[in-house]
Amino acid sequence: MAGSPADSNVGAKICWFFAGLGTLLLLGGIGFGMKKQQFLSHAEQTQGTVIGMVQHISNHQGYGHTYAPVFTFHDKTGKEWTVTSGSGSSPPAYHVGESVKVYYSPEKPSDAEVQGFFSLWGGSFIIGIIGLVQLLLGLAGAKAFSRSSNQFKVAAPSS
Repeated sequence: MAGSPADSNVGAKICWFFAGLGTLLLLGGIGFGMKKQQFLSHAEQTQGTVIGMVQHISNHQGYGHTYAPVFTFHDKTGKEWTVTSGSGSSPPAYHVGESVKVYYSPEKPSDAEVQGFFSLWGGSFIIGIIGLVQLLLGLAGAKAFSRSSNQFKVAAPSS
């Protein structure tokens, strides 16, 4: 029978599952953020120059292109590095010839990153927000199913 306590119990379990998954995503976003903060606390800073833009074409219909900057910088030993950013945007966030602040690990300069909110924090921010929304929706759904299952409980007669 539709709307029975058993239906509500299944719905609540599904909502709790999504709340748990949201919690894991939220914690993952926080973890990635902490890892990025650790990188920044040990990273060297220098100036770099954008020398090109790499166009990434989405495989999904209706979605356009994103553009990731290719930049050069010199590490503290004077060696020049050329790196393509792991994050892109549309429209392009940088233009060729632009001077940018670069963070790099002395142990692995090839993993350098340009200073910018999304290039540094975008991944952890997006994962964290998705996790938070999923957690809140899961909790709200579980509460709603819990409320609806209470409708079917019959009060015990008093003596």
